[in-house]
Amino acid sequence: MLTSVIIPAHNEEKYIQAVIENIRKVSLPQETVREILIIDDGSTDSTRNILNSLKSSPDIKVIHH
Repeated sequence: MLTSVIIPAHNEEKYIQAVIENIRKVSLPQETVREILIIDDGSTDSTRNILNSLKSSPDIKVIHH
């Protein structure tokens, strides 16, 4: 089973890493795969750079809009 968490983000440099960490802490049933989709809606702060550094994680997918 796949569980997708979709996070819209705009200028969230102060909070985005904590949000992702908290999502990862949530226990899921056995055999459930977690996917975190983050949609950056044109951030003008460091959100884009932070998200780009997280893209190598297998459970995170980033879309820049």
